Amino acid sequence: AFQLLFGVPLWGGATLTSIGSLVLLSLGGSEAERVGGLFMILVATMTACFAINFFADVPRGDELAEGMIPNVSHRTAESAVATLGAIVMPHNLYLHSALVLANNNSGGRVRSPRKIREANKYCMLDAALSLSLCFLVNAAVVSCFSQNFYSTECAFEAGDRALACVDGVLAKDGGGMDDDSVICSIQGELGVCMDIGLHGAGDALSSSIGSAAKYIWAVGLLAASQSCVITGTYAGQFLLDGFWNVSLPPVVRSAFTRFGALVPATLVAYYYAGQARKEDVIDQWMNMLQSVLLPFALLPLIMLTDSEAVMGAGTVNSRA
Repeated sequence: AFQLLFGVPLWGGATLTSIGSLVLLSLGGSEAERVGGLFMILVATMTACFAINFFADVPRGDELAEGMIPNVSHRTAESAVATLGAIVMPHNLYLHSALVLANNNSGGRVRSPRKIREANKYCMLDAALSLSLCFLVNAAVVSCFSQNFYSTECAFEAGDRALACVDGVLAKDGGGMDDDSVICSIQGELGVCMDIGLHGAGDALSSSIGSAAKYIWAVGLLAASQSCVITGTYAGQFLLDGFWNVSLPPVVRSAFTRFGALVPATLVAYYYAGQARKEDVIDQWMNMLQSVLLPFALLPLIMLTDSEAVMGAGTVNSRA
């Protein structure tokens, strides 16, 4: 996002994003109030930006309905697994539970089973609403890209993975056009099959639905990245308190959890600076890894919350 908006290299953008999250988290108010307010602003910004690009060229209703039916092939399996990991992040499973305690006024310990059931009910509703909105936002992004870049030639005939059909001039400028390039057709216009990734997505949108689309996409991407960084930071802080029983001042916890992720991320981004294809591959593999880790986060959580020895009598998961 910083690269699209200001020309900042990826490693610089990673640093600025982390510093920005620390500044936002240091603002006044309780932890629950801060995270709730920040999420509302960031999610609203992200939703508005991606919706604008979606409504700039709305797909047909029957195509949208057909796209809701899962159809994963060996060519699209990696993208499907990576999308799952990017949407349902493992640490967010614990973050939702921790926010219930953060919203409690009795020091994070609710003794009444009735109060616990009530808190769980509203936590479930919150998670359901969040995931529903997340689904709509991601559907808007996928539909927008499918509407503007999908073609049969690129999806099934160009190499061993699904590619995008983009404007020939853009492909030539991006170094994705050579003598072996597959010619494609999208909305009556000729193009070239190429892998655009996050680096080329803005320019590709700009060539398809207007120059403003690139910057709208970048702002939405910036809001989404800040939201992910803040959730990761909060989850790390709660895990420090809950699993390791390490009580640190909020600023120290924020710095510890954020810089624990900032240093390796910045080093990797610096090492692969200027290698857009490799950076996109690393990003996809990181999302795939999050998907693989989902059972290791979800199954212990289910087992622990189903144990009266851990949760206490009358507070385990409902079996109804």
